[in-house]
Amino acid sequence: MSFPLVALGHCTVSFTRHVTGTATVTKAVDRLDWTLHRGQHWAIIGPNGAGKSTLLRLIRGEQRPDQTDGGSVTWCLDGVTETTPLAVRKRIAIVSSEMQEHYVRQQWKLTGEELLLTGYFDSPLLYESPSEPQREEAMQLACTLGVQHLLDMQLPAMSQGQLRKLLVARALVNSPAIIVLDEVCEGLDQTARAEVLETIDKAAALGATILFASHRLDELPACISHGLLLRRGSIVMQGQVAELLATLGETPHCKDSVAPEGTPPHIRPAVRHTAPLFELDKATVYINRAPVLHDISWRLLDGENWAVCGANGAGKSTLLRLLMGDERQAWGGTVKWFGDPEPDLNAVRRRIGYVSDRLQATYGHDHYHGTLLDISGEELVLSGFFASIGLWDWQTITEQEREGAAAWMRYMGLADYAGQRIRDMSYGRLRRFMLCRALAPGPDILLLDEPCSGLDPESRAHFLYLLSTLAQNGIQLLYVTHYASELIPEITHVLKLEDGHIASCGPRRS
Repeated sequence: MSFPLVALGHCTVSFTRHVTGTATVTKAVDRLDWTLHRGQHWAIIGPNGAGKSTLLRLIRGEQRPDQTDGGSVTWCLDGVTETTPLAVRKRIAIVSSEMQEHYVRQQWKLTGEELLLTGYFDSPLLYESPSEPQREEAMQLACTLGVQHLLDMQLPAMSQGQLRKLLVARALVNSPAIIVLDEVCEGLDQTARAEVLETIDKAAALGATILFASHRLDELPACISHGLLLRRGSIVMQGQVAELLATLGETPHCKDSVAPEGTPPHIRPAVRHTAPLFELDKATVYINRAPVLHDISWRLLDGENWAVCGANGAGKSTLLRLLMGDERQAWGGTVKWFGDPEPDLNAVRRRIGYVSDRLQATYGHDHYHGTLLDISGEELVLSGFFASIGLWDWQTITEQEREGAAAWMRYMGLADYAGQRIRDMSYGRLRRFMLCRALAPGPDILLLDEPCSGLDPESRAHFLYLLSTLAQNGIQLLYVTHYASELIPEITHVLKLEDGHIASCGPRRS
């Protein structure tokens, strides 16, 4: 039998969290033994916090196992056995939410072409000059994947979905031996998801070995042959993917996901608004001198809950950032918040709960390149009372605010992780803390940009149940999603955008 491409032996990865002042060591993965052979393509599945992302970082050499347990990772990608990741990392490409967060947070003004070419060198920026044949190969790949129109665009002007497709192209450009894909379809519209999955199948056909982590089991590439189920850091099932999925159809793979605990915390009585909460009149938004939203006239009235739909690059996220005051409309257009065209935006942000990939990225939850803010989950939630990124010495937290934050963390099943540093959290667990951050101050309205991305099925169902409860209690919603299944019954209106223009707008059809 040939040597495995990757062999994990007795691998444990631990982190420390603080609960009621006591340091507790938790194992992200626990004594994992697993091998990956050429020709196998694996789906890595399991609930939030199961250890999927940690396993993928071990495989790529970005995470070292605890040395106290004698854990080891061995690679044999090109016929030579290696025990150091430096020798193999360029042969293992990766696309992850954390990598995307890093590019969003840095706001580098790279062009799409420059980002694509960094894949040849496994570097975040283009430190070397690619050869002419490499440029030609990259252009051909971009055309094959349908991303050639993004090559001249700068990263800050890209939608989350556009950037995700370009990162997939970046992973493929250097013909890697292994491609690690962590929740790669999140944030993509239906057409883009199909294109990415087809591209992954093509890469497998060319000889690359695929590792595909996902919470959505109906979105696996056709090439996937094997499946691995993780729970609480341990392998509980592995084998042929068809057999695994058949078993999981009877036994949900997220049994230990968090269930709602009692009723939601006290929701203050709804405030009746005589003026529209938001009112746009001929609003146009430019990013890097390129128009992203065109002549938008729209308003959100008291009692309405809106869904915003459209393909990647339609302008959905830009619309939400405009409503948060993070983008400004061009001259000639107007935006009113709660009836005021020139409000104190800091005060406005305290009345709006906001959840998005871009906001999460500003906190620097970034295993891939290090963490910007070393704060706990509780501190993250408390920052919502100030609409700030992190907590600062000049901010005073009241006992009532602490109690409110604690109540939401209990309800979301996060109380035991309030003291955990965000750098040690799974992506899905951090997303639930971001939801608590948005909810704790008791906002007038929630702006939610793909808020279920990164959540396992039961966490997703819990969150959608929570949204229904909030809507029934008077909290209004503006919800961006690519999944019709996430539109709760309380959504009353739908706004559809196409290429920055309003395509349709009005009451939701049954």
